[in-house]
Amino acid sequence: MSEADRGMGLEAALWRAVAVYRGLALVYAAAVIAMNFDGYARPAAGWAVLAVMAAWTAYTVPAFGDPRRRGWPLLGADLAVASGCLVATAWVETPANIADGRPTLPVSWVAAAVLSWA
Repeated sequence: MSEADRGMGLEAALWRAVAVYRGLALVYAAAVIAMNFDGYARPAAGWAVLAVMAAWTAYTVPAFGDPRRRGWPLLGADLAVASGCLVATAWVETPANIADGRPTLPVSWVAAAVLSWA
């Protein structure tokens, strides 16, 4: 096996690891939203943010798996969607819950966008 083949194998394994992380973080965010939605200022919006996260996860897992699609436009869009979901917390949550330190809507799901840049 050549050095280039080993590098591509490692790169593919790292992208699979980010995909697994993204999926598991989505499940965790869904559990947090399910446990907290009754205290949200806008519960339906919390579920809508989760739907966006699920749709984006379904899109990005195969997109980042394809080296031809893995470029600045996808990375930028990934960061924009993750940031939007994070910022939506201020609209969905009550100010009191935010002050009390309740988790953001995407919890650790946003870290997948950062991992994709690495």
